[in-house]
Amino acid sequence: MNTTPIQILASDYDGTLRKEGLVDPLDLQAISQFRSQGNLFGIVTGRAYDMIVNELIHYGIDVDFLICNNGSTIFDHEGNVIDQVNIDFNLACDLIKWLEKEDNVMFGACDGKHYFTVLNGSFSTIMKNNLIGTVTSSKEDIINTGTITAFFTRKSTDELTIDMGHRMERDFNYRLGLHTNGGTIDVGPKDVTKSTAIQFLQKKYPNAHITTIGDHLNDVDMVKDFHGFAIASGHEELKKIASHIVSNLSEAIKFLT
Repeated sequence: MNTTPIQILASDYDGTLRKEGLVDPLDLQAISQFRSQGNLFGIVTGRAYDMIVNELIHYGIDVDFLICNNGSTIFDHEGNVIDQVNIDFNLACDLIKWLEKEDNVMFGACDGKHYFTVLNGSFSTIMKNNLIGTVTSSKEDIINTGTITAFFTRKSTDELTIDMGHRMERDFNYRLGLHTNGGTIDVGPKDVTKSTAIQFLQKKYPNAHITTIGDHLNDVDMVKDFHGFAIASGHEELKKIASHIVSNLSEAIKFLT
């Protein structure tokens, strides 16, 4: 009887599995081999479900779980919600009004699966790298659900985005959780992170060995808490706390197996 515990690998997506707009076939092969051994693989991303699910299908990336919005929504392999933490709806509506007053800003919000995006002023670019198969809803449709799990926003420069984040924290009395994600600020429920979502999975699989891998500041908590990997091209602060530094996902999987 095989008593070896299963392994769970929770991977960030942009900058980790997807680099410069592409997914390496070697990483896909490594994921397939890892799962064929009875292990579990999942994505942990700042993106909303409708912002990533068709891209995973496009690349043929099979997952056993999908954690979106930096931890506020967890899906099983069939896209069913198994856990979700929402922002207080009145607080979320106040943040929408606050963002609508910002000049030259991109922002959007998510109800768990679906999201909207708004461009104010001269801001004309939604993402630096083109996303595949995104499905965008209207602001009215999202607000009418009465549920907001996360926001994403940025200005025309990193400096202006950081300044906006500081002002947002002060104006909302630090009642929101802000995550720096590349040139974007992701906003979610306070004290909800990628790590807290993985801790939920840990309770579901108490005997599994969980490892994480990421590349940016919104991956710090999960990499630190689960003694994970950092991508060599990633943020220096993440590499300082990582247990191992690897060039790509396939190298991490080779280390685990």
